[in-house]
Amino acid sequence: MIRRILFFSFAILMFASCRQSKKISEKIAAVQNKLINPDSTLQDKQKTGIDLIANGSDPSEWNLELDLDKELVFTSNNLNVRASSIKLLPVADMNGVSYGATTDVGPIVINVFNEKCNKEGYVNNLLNKRIEVNFNDSINIFKGCGNYTYNSRINHRWMLEYIDTVKQLEWSYARGLPRMEMNMTEGKMFGFDGCNEVSAKIEVRGKRIKFSNIWNNKSINCSNKLGKQLYADLVSGQLLEYKLINDKLILYVAGDKRLIFKHPKK
Repeated sequence: MIRRILFFSFAILMFASCRQSKKISEKIAAVQNKLINPDSTLQDKQKTGIDLIANGSDPSEWNLELDLDKELVFTSNNLNVRASSIKLLPVADMNGVSYGATTDVGPIVINVFNEKCNKEGYVNNLLNKRIEVNFNDSINIFKGCGNYTYNSRINHRWMLEYIDTVKQLEWSYARGLPRMEMNMTEGKMFGFDGCNEVSAKIEVRGKRIKFSNIWNNKSINCSNKLGKQLYADLVSGQLLEYKLINDKLILYVAGDKRLIFKHPKK
Protein backbone atom coordinates (compact mmCIF):
# COMPACT_ATOMS: atom_id res chain seq x y z
CA MET A 1 0.00 0.00 0.00
CA ILE A 2 2.76 2.41 0.96
CA ARG A 3 4.61 1.52 -2.26
CA ARG A 4 1.50 2.38 -4.30
CA ILE A 5 1.13 5.73 -2.56
CA LEU A 6 4.80 6.53 -3.15
CA PHE A 7 4.53 5.47 -6.83
CA PHE A 8 1.48 7.66 -7.50
CA SER A 9 3.05 10.59 -5.61
CA PHE A 10 6.19 10.27 -7.73
CA ALA A 11 4.09 10.05 -10.94
CA ILE A 12 2.16 13.23 -10.02
CA LEU A 13 5.38 15.08 -9.28
CA MET A 14 6.90 13.97 -12.61
CA PHE A 15 3.74 15.04 -14.52
CA ALA A 16 3.72 18.47 -12.85
CA SER A 17 7.45 18.84 -13.50
CA CYS A 18 7.00 17.97 -17.19
CA ARG A 19 4.17 20.49 -17.57
CA GLN A 20 6.26 23.19 -15.92
CA SER A 21 9.28 22.34 -18.09
CA LYS A 22 7.07 22.51 -21.19
CA LYS A 23 5.82 25.98 -20.21
CA ILE A 24 9.38 27.17 -19.58
CA SER A 25 10.53 25.69 -22.91
CA GLU A 26 7.68 27.45 -24.73
CA LYS A 27 8.61 30.77 -23.12
CA ILE A 28 12.29 30.29 -24.01
CA ALA A 29 11.33 29.35 -27.60
CA ALA A 30 9.18 32.49 -27.88
CA VAL A 31 12.02 34.71 -26.67
CA GLN A 32 14.51 32.98 -28.95
CA ASN A 33 12.18 33.42 -31.92
CA LYS A 34 12.03 37.16 -31.24
CA LEU A 35 15.80 37.30 -31.03
CA ILE A 36 16.22 35.35 -34.26
CA ASN A 37 13.51 37.27 -36.13
CA PRO A 38 13.43 40.73 -34.50
CA ASP A 39 12.58 42.45 -37.77
CA SER A 40 9.46 40.53 -38.84
CA THR A 41 7.38 43.65 -38.18
CA LEU A 42 9.50 45.63 -40.62
CA GLN A 43 9.11 42.96 -43.29
CA ASP A 44 5.35 42.63 -42.73
CA LYS A 45 4.89 46.38 -43.03
CA GLN A 46 6.96 46.45 -46.24
CA LYS A 47 4.53 43.98 -47.82
CA THR A 48 1.72 46.51 -47.30
CA GLY A 49 3.73 49.30 -48.97
CA ILE A 50 4.93 51.06 -45.82
CA ASP A 51 8.49 52.42 -46.11
CA LEU A 52 9.04 53.75 -42.57
CA ILE A 53 7.48 53.16 -39.17
CA ALA A 54 8.15 55.18 -36.03
CA ASN A 55 6.66 56.01 -32.64
CA GLY A 56 7.50 57.74 -29.39
CA SER A 57 6.21 59.29 -26.19
CA ASP A 58 7.74 62.79 -26.28
CA PRO A 59 5.86 65.08 -25.72
CA SER A 60 2.99 62.53 -25.87
CA GLU A 61 2.34 59.10 -27.34
CA TRP A 62 2.54 59.18 -31.14
CA ASN A 63 2.77 56.84 -34.12
CA LEU A 64 3.85 57.29 -37.75
CA GLU A 65 3.55 55.15 -40.88
CA LEU A 66 5.06 56.50 -44.08
CA ASP A 67 4.43 55.24 -47.62
CA LEU A 68 6.60 57.45 -49.82
CA ASP A 69 4.48 56.71 -52.91
CA LYS A 70 1.09 57.37 -51.34
CA GLU A 71 0.70 58.99 -47.95
CA LEU A 72 1.83 59.36 -44.38
CA VAL A 73 -0.38 58.74 -41.36
CA PHE A 74 0.52 60.44 -38.06
CA THR A 75 -1.49 59.97 -34.88
CA SER A 76 -1.10 61.26 -31.33
CA ASN A 77 -3.36 62.13 -28.41
CA ASN A 78 -4.64 65.28 -30.11
CA LEU A 79 -3.66 64.84 -33.76
CA ASN A 80 -4.78 62.55 -36.57
CA VAL A 81 -3.00 63.65 -39.72
CA ARG A 82 -2.83 62.27 -43.26
CA ALA A 83 -0.81 63.75 -46.09
CA SER A 84 0.15 62.81 -49.64
CA SER A 85 2.76 64.15 -52.09
CA ILE A 86 5.67 63.39 -49.75
CA LYS A 87 8.93 64.91 -50.91
CA LEU A 88 12.56 64.20 -50.09
CA LEU A 89 13.91 67.48 -48.73
CA PRO A 90 17.46 68.76 -49.27
CA VAL A 91 19.55 68.89 -46.09
CA ALA A 92 22.92 70.56 -45.65
CA ASP A 93 24.24 69.79 -42.17
CA MET A 94 22.10 66.86 -41.04
CA ASN A 95 23.36 63.30 -40.69
CA GLY A 96 20.26 61.72 -42.13
CA VAL A 97 17.28 62.25 -44.40
CA SER A 98 14.27 64.60 -44.30
CA TYR A 99 10.82 64.14 -45.79
CA GLY A 100 8.19 66.84 -46.02
CA ALA A 101 4.51 67.29 -46.91
CA THR A 102 1.62 69.72 -46.48
CA THR A 103 -1.20 68.80 -44.10
CA ASP A 104 -4.45 70.34 -42.86
CA VAL A 105 -2.61 71.55 -39.75
CA GLY A 106 0.37 72.98 -41.62
CA PRO A 107 3.66 71.65 -42.99
CA ILE A 108 5.14 68.47 -41.56
CA VAL A 109 8.83 67.50 -41.67
CA ILE A 110 10.08 64.04 -40.75
CA ASN A 111 13.78 63.84 -39.87
CA VAL A 112 15.35 60.37 -39.97
CA PHE A 113 18.76 60.56 -38.29
CA ASN A 114 21.56 58.08 -38.89
CA GLU A 115 21.93 57.77 -35.14
CA LYS A 116 21.08 54.98 -32.73
CA CYS A 117 17.86 55.51 -30.81
CA ASN A 118 18.18 54.89 -27.09
CA LYS A 119 14.56 54.04 -26.42
CA GLU A 120 14.23 50.82 -24.42
CA GLY A 121 11.84 47.96 -25.04
CA TYR A 122 12.77 46.84 -28.56
CA VAL A 123 14.35 43.44 -29.21
CA ASN A 124 17.69 43.88 -30.99
CA ASN A 125 16.92 47.56 -31.55
CA LEU A 126 14.08 46.95 -34.00
CA LEU A 127 13.38 50.68 -34.19
CA ASN A 128 16.97 51.87 -34.04
CA LYS A 129 16.98 55.27 -35.77
CA ARG A 130 16.31 58.55 -34.01
CA ILE A 131 13.24 60.24 -35.46
CA GLU A 132 11.83 63.76 -35.12
CA VAL A 133 8.47 64.84 -36.52
CA ASN A 134 8.08 68.62 -36.77
CA PHE A 135 4.84 70.52 -37.32
CA ASN A 136 4.55 74.19 -38.23
CA ASP A 137 8.25 74.98 -38.53
CA SER A 138 9.33 73.21 -35.33
CA ILE A 139 6.67 74.67 -33.04
CA ASN A 140 5.57 71.12 -32.23
CA ILE A 141 8.34 68.50 -32.20
CA PHE A 142 7.62 64.82 -31.58
CA LYS A 143 10.65 62.69 -30.71
CA GLY A 144 11.01 58.93 -30.85
CA CYS A 145 12.43 55.94 -32.71
CA GLY A 146 11.81 54.35 -36.07
CA ASN A 147 13.25 52.39 -38.94
CA TYR A 148 12.84 51.68 -42.62
CA THR A 149 11.08 48.50 -43.65
CA TYR A 150 12.68 46.02 -46.05
CA ASN A 151 12.31 42.64 -47.73
CA SER A 152 14.72 40.12 -46.19
CA ARG A 153 14.93 38.18 -49.47
CA ILE A 154 17.28 40.85 -50.78
CA ASN A 155 20.04 39.24 -48.68
CA HIS A 156 21.40 37.11 -51.51
CA ARG A 157 23.98 36.90 -54.25
CA TRP A 158 22.55 38.25 -57.51
CA MET A 159 23.89 37.93 -61.07
CA LEU A 160 22.95 40.26 -63.91
CA GLU A 161 20.63 38.52 -66.37
CA TYR A 162 18.87 41.22 -68.41
CA ILE A 163 19.06 44.94 -69.14
CA ASP A 164 15.42 45.62 -69.94
CA THR A 165 14.61 42.77 -72.35
CA VAL A 166 18.17 42.22 -73.58
CA LYS A 167 19.71 38.99 -72.31
CA GLN A 168 23.23 39.59 -70.97
CA LEU A 169 25.86 37.17 -72.23
CA GLU A 170 28.97 36.26 -70.27
CA TRP A 171 31.32 36.86 -73.20
CA SER A 172 30.06 40.46 -73.52
CA TYR A 173 32.01 41.34 -70.37
CA ALA A 174 35.76 41.15 -69.83
CA ARG A 175 35.73 38.52 -67.09
CA GLY A 176 32.13 37.38 -66.73
CA LEU A 177 28.71 38.71 -65.80
CA PRO A 178 28.39 41.50 -63.20
CA ARG A 179 26.97 40.50 -59.84
CA MET A 180 25.89 41.94 -56.50
CA GLU A 181 25.72 40.45 -53.03
CA MET A 182 23.56 42.38 -50.57
CA ASN A 183 24.53 42.20 -46.90
CA MET A 184 21.91 43.91 -44.76
CA THR A 185 23.75 43.10 -41.53
CA GLU A 186 26.79 45.11 -42.62
CA GLY A 187 24.81 47.54 -44.75
CA LYS A 188 27.01 46.83 -47.76
CA MET A 189 26.92 45.56 -51.32
CA PHE A 190 29.82 43.41 -52.44
CA GLY A 191 30.02 42.73 -56.15
CA PHE A 192 31.80 42.40 -59.45
CA ASP A 193 31.52 44.73 -62.44
CA GLY A 194 32.66 42.30 -65.13
CA CYS A 195 36.32 43.16 -64.56
CA ASN A 196 37.04 44.04 -60.91
CA GLU A 197 35.58 43.56 -57.46
CA VAL A 198 33.38 46.45 -56.27
CA SER A 199 31.58 47.45 -53.10
CA ALA A 200 29.27 50.15 -51.77
CA LYS A 201 27.41 51.07 -48.62
CA ILE A 202 23.68 50.46 -48.93
CA GLU A 203 20.56 51.38 -47.01
CA VAL A 204 17.28 49.73 -47.88
CA ARG A 205 14.45 52.24 -47.41
CA GLY A 206 11.26 50.28 -47.83
CA LYS A 207 10.85 49.86 -51.59
CA ARG A 208 14.13 51.64 -52.43
CA ILE A 209 17.86 51.07 -52.01
CA LYS A 210 20.30 53.91 -51.46
CA PHE A 211 23.75 53.11 -52.87
CA SER A 212 26.83 55.12 -51.90
CA ASN A 213 29.42 55.81 -54.56
CA ILE A 214 30.69 52.44 -55.74
CA TRP A 215 34.29 51.60 -54.87
CA ASN A 216 36.31 49.66 -57.48
CA ASN A 217 39.55 47.91 -56.50
CA LYS A 218 41.01 48.46 -60.03
CA SER A 219 43.35 45.48 -59.61
CA ILE A 220 42.94 44.48 -63.25
CA ASN A 221 42.91 46.76 -66.28
CA CYS A 222 40.26 45.59 -68.76
CA SER A 223 39.78 47.17 -72.16
CA ASN A 224 36.10 46.17 -72.01
CA LYS A 225 34.59 48.52 -69.43
CA LEU A 226 30.92 47.74 -70.09
CA GLY A 227 30.14 46.55 -66.56
CA LYS A 228 32.13 49.33 -64.90
CA GLN A 229 30.26 51.97 -66.89
CA LEU A 230 26.96 50.25 -66.11
CA TYR A 231 27.52 50.44 -62.35
CA ALA A 232 29.11 53.90 -62.45
CA ASP A 233 26.39 55.49 -64.58
CA LEU A 234 23.27 53.74 -63.29
CA VAL A 235 23.90 52.51 -59.73
CA SER A 236 26.68 54.47 -58.03
CA GLY A 237 25.33 57.10 -55.62
CA GLN A 238 21.73 56.45 -56.63
CA LEU A 239 18.46 55.88 -54.76
CA LEU A 240 16.76 53.12 -56.75
CA GLU A 241 13.39 51.45 -56.53
CA TYR A 242 13.60 47.66 -56.37
CA LYS A 243 11.28 44.68 -56.63
CA LEU A 244 11.74 41.02 -55.78
CA ILE A 245 9.73 38.70 -58.05
CA ASN A 246 10.33 34.97 -57.63
CA ASP A 247 14.12 34.54 -58.00
CA LYS A 248 14.64 37.95 -59.63
CA LEU A 249 15.88 41.26 -58.21
CA ILE A 250 14.81 44.19 -60.40
CA LEU A 251 16.46 47.60 -60.06
CA TYR A 252 14.73 50.53 -61.76
CA VAL A 253 17.45 52.91 -62.92
CA ALA A 254 17.73 56.16 -64.89
CA GLY A 255 15.97 56.44 -68.22
CA ASP A 256 13.29 53.90 -67.26
CA LYS A 257 15.82 51.08 -67.60
CA ARG A 258 15.59 47.87 -65.61
CA LEU A 259 18.56 45.88 -64.40
CA ILE A 260 17.30 42.37 -63.79
CA PHE A 261 19.41 40.10 -61.62
CA LYS A 262 18.78 36.43 -60.92
CA HIS A 263 19.53 34.43 -57.81
CA PRO A 264 22.00 31.82 -59.15
CA LYS A 265 21.41 28.25 -58.12
CA LYS A 266 24.16 26.61 -56.14
